[in-house]
Amino acid sequence: MKSTSFMGLLLTANLIFGSNSPTLAKDADPATLKKLGTALIKGDGVVKNLPQGLQLLETAAQKDISAKVTLGNMFLTGGDVPKD
Repeated sequence: MKSTSFMGLLLTANLIFGSNSPTLAKDADPATLKKLGTALIKGDGVVKNLPQGLQLLETAAQKDISAKVTLGNMFLTGGDVPKD
């Protein structure tokens, strides 16, 4: 598993959210997107932002089984995601 530094996460966040191009998230490393998405959902070290966190986690889940499992567990348990 590739290790991602906090600075790497910040750089990725800046590239994704500091731009108007949604394609940057699709091109980013899925493991990084998973870490950043999870941090945004939980508010772990960053300002909590559920919509952006879910968007990143869903994008990561398209390419990464671990992100898919994390997203599935969140929906299964109902924790940290909105109820519908």
